Amino acid sequence: MKNSNFKEKAFRLLQQSVYRTQRFMQGRNGTDFLSKDLYRLALILFVISLFIRNAVLSGIVTVLMAYVLFRTLSKNLGARQRENALYCEKRRIFLSKAAFEKRKWDDRKTYRYYVCPSCGRKLRVPKGRGKIEVHCPCGNSFDRKS
Repeated sequence: MKNSNFKEKAFRLLQQSVYRTQRFMQGRNGTDFLSKDLYRLALILFVISLFIRNAVLSGIVTVLMAYVLFRTLSKNLGARQRENALYCEKRRIFLSKAAFEKRKWDDRKTYRYYVCPSCGRKLRVPKGRGKIEVHCPCGNSFDRKS
C-alpha cells in the first residue's frame, strides 16, 4: 500500500515538473538546428578536452554551452529564427556540395565532370571516348576530352 502511494506521488511530482517546464518555455526559442549542432560541437570538444587538458579548449566549450543556453532560453524569436534560417541555408549548401564531391569521387574511374561555360551547369560524361562534343540542356555545345 505504501509503495503504490509513493509511486502516485512521484508520478504527480513528475507531471507537475513537466508542466512547469512547459510553462517556463512558452514564448522562448527552444532548441533548433543551430542550437543542436552547436551543442554537439561543444560535446565533441568537451570529450577532446578531457584527453588534451587545454584551458583554451575548455574555455571554448564553456562559451559554446553558454551561447546554446542563451539561444534556447531567448525570447527574441525573430532574431533567433533568422540566425537559424541562415545557418540551415549554409548547411544545406555545404551538404549538397559535399554530396556532389562524394559522387564525383565515386565516379572518378568511369565519368568526367564538366561545367557548361554559358549556364554553369555540371555535366557528367563517360570517360575513355576521346575528344567529344558535350551538349548542355541549355543548348550550348563545347568540345572536351573525355
